[in-house]
Amino acid sequence: MSPESILSLALFMFVAIIVVKGVRIVQQSQAMVIERLGRYQKTLNAGINVIIPVVDKPRSMAWHQVLETPQGQKITRYKDYEKIDLR
Repeated sequence: MSPESILSLALFMFVAIIVVKGVRIVQQSQAMVIERLGRYQKTLNAGINVIIPVVDKPRSMAWHQVLETPQGQKITRYKDYEKIDLR
């Protein structure tokens, strides 16, 4: 392969990754909080949204759920979510 074709393939891959990372799909009855360089920027509502993938980042929300087994034990599960359920 020639150097020009390798360079064009690498550039195409870089642009494709940026486009894929920049498009966020938020489902109905969900929202997503976006931070730009660590500060609140906006809240994304349902639909297809475009962000700047290098400087914009979804805020991770920590949720926990306490479950009780039939034997009476309590189990706590922790998860990080990017999307907030509005229901």
